[in-house]
Parts: sequence; C-alpha cells; structure tokens
Amino acid sequence: MFHCVLFGFAVFAQKFAHCVSVLLVMANIKLYLDVRRLKADGTALLKISVSHLRRVRYVSLGLSLMPCMWDPERCRVTDKHPSHLRLNNAIARLKLRAEDAFLSVVASGSRYTLAEIHEAVARAVQPEPEEGLSEKPDPSLLFPAFEKFAATKKESTRLTYERTLVHLRSYANGRALRFEDITRSWLLGFDAAMAKTAPSPNARAIHMRNLRAVFNFSIDEGLTSWYPFRKFHIKTVKTAKRALSVEDLRRLFSAEVDGWQEPYLDFFKLSFMLVGINAVDLLHLTPGSFRSGRVEFNRSKTSRFYSIKVEAEAAGLIEKYRGQCRRNKRGNDSAALLQWRVPAESG
Repeated sequence: MFHCVLFGFAVFAQKFAHCVSVLLVMANIKLYLDVRRLKADGTALLKISVSHLRRVRYVSLGLSLMPCMWDPERCRVTDKHPSHLRLNNAIARLKLRAEDAFLSVVASGSRYTLAEIHEAVARAVQPEPEEGLSEKPDPSLLFPAFEKFAATKKESTRLTYERTLVHLRSYANGRALRFEDITRSWLLGFDAAMAKTAPSPNARAIHMRNLRAVFNFSIDEGLTSWYPFRKFHIKTVKTAKRALSVEDLRRLFSAEVDGWQEPYLDFFKLSFMLVGINAVDLLHLTPGSFRSGRVEFNRSKTSRFYSIKVEAEAAGLIEKYRGQCRRNKRGNDSAALLQWRVPAESG
C-alpha cells in the first residue's frame, strides 16, 4: 500500500513539474536594462521584463545605470559602479520576490493573462525603504557634483560645462570617478586624450578650468578636501593680437559706406563708445536703461551692474535708432531702447 501511495505521489510530482515547465515556456521574467530610451545623463532604467504568448510588459525597478555598468549576460551590475555589491544584493532580493509572485500566478492551475502576471510582479518588487536600491547621490563622486555646479550657471555657460562633462565621461570610459581619482597624472592623461580632437591648448584649457571650478565649488560645499590642481599647471599659449589699431579705428569711423551697411557700422560704433558692451546687452537695453546721461544695466553673462557715461556721439546714435515705447498687458515697458532698422541690400 505504501509503495502504491509513493508511486502515485511520484507520478503527480512529475506531472506537476511538467505542467510548470510548460507554463514557464509560455511565460517568463528576466532582468532587462532598457537602453532604447536613454535619459539625459546617458543612463538607462533597469526593469523586469514579463513575457507571455509573445507579448512583453515591463516593471521598473527604479534604478538607472550607465549601459557600460551592466552585464546583460550575467544580469549584474559590473564593478565599474562604485556601489555594485550593494546594488546586486538589492536586485537579487527583488528578483527573488518577482519570481515568487510569478510562480504563484502561473502555477495556480487557473488560466492567467499577461496583465495578471505583470500586476503581481509589480506589487512584489515595490522596494522597501531598507532595500538600498534608490540611487542617493554619493557625495564622494565627481560627476554629480559637476552636474550640480553646472546647473547653477546661465545657459551659455552651462552648455560649456556640459561639453566638459562629455569629455570627462568619455575619458572615464563608464567609470564613476571619485574626487580622489583625479590626480596630476590623471589630468595629464586627460589633456593628452583631448589633444587628439582638440589640438589647441587654449581650447583644452577651457575644460581644465571648468573642472578646477568644480573642485573649488566642491571644497566650499564640504564634499571633498582633495585638490589636484596644486601641482598641475593649466597650459595656454599666446595668440596673435587681434585688437584694431588707433589708425584702423579712425579709418573705420570715417568710412563711407552704402546705405544698407550704415546700421552695421553704427552698431559697431555704439558698442565701442559704450566701453565694448556686447551685442546681447546692447539689444536688451530698455528705455529705462538710458537716463541722466548714462546707460545702466546688468550684464547678462555675469549679472554685474554697469553704469556707463554716454558721450554726445553715442547719444546721437541712440536717438537715431531709438525704438517706440509700448506697454504690454501688465503695464510694463516692453520696448527695446534701440531698434535696428536695416534696409535691404542694394544691387
């Protein structure tokens, strides 16, 4: 009798295992780094793919990784990530919970849908606060500090810092750099790598100064005390002097030009007379900027305040191109001080 019961149980277990194997062929789950939609910082979301009858749905684990920090064959975070051990442990726990939820649906004996599997897995992998999977910024890492500092800058300056960050990420080759990783020898190697595409020392110096500024910022913020630039000199080379001579300026100011060229020459003259005000600030002057014989404004790039005396020649050009004052819906002055009416080119 006992042997019959044992034989019957063995047959049942074999059939059950066969049914489960068939179900697992029809439906399965696996870890998947979704590189189809990279985030702005170049990272991709780690997800669990749930497939059934050739249809796939995804459950996000809330973790973003650089593609080079993920091993798709072993489904593990590589040692290029500074927290790879902690993340792999947390991912393994979540995957185990996902597999338990998956099996509870497919082995229930009833018919199931992809939506039901997806819902069960999504509930199971909601990370607990102690999971340690959330990516809190590591204060010892360089790139988060770099991004934080760049975000404080105005658009044109921020774009320059973002270009520097592209060079840094390329040279780091996917590695998450810590402040202490940047040594004098590292800087020399970085400069040599940039020289392959940017032969001008002055162009490379811009990126080096940006990196130095991030270190100064990070020291002020208490993120690090490391400073590799004490023994590293940022090299620049002198360039040919491009300033106009006094004689060239005299010829330019007295030049006779065609009518359509006159506004361009006047624009240059006024910029020169207002101690070299740049085009952005000149075009953004409002009627309120010109009062009591002075032009007053905050420079767009640095926000520094300027108050410049307007000589008679400059005042004449301002009157020549003075714009029409209008009021917007809020009752504020919306007109520019100057309106450059450029006639069509003749001929």
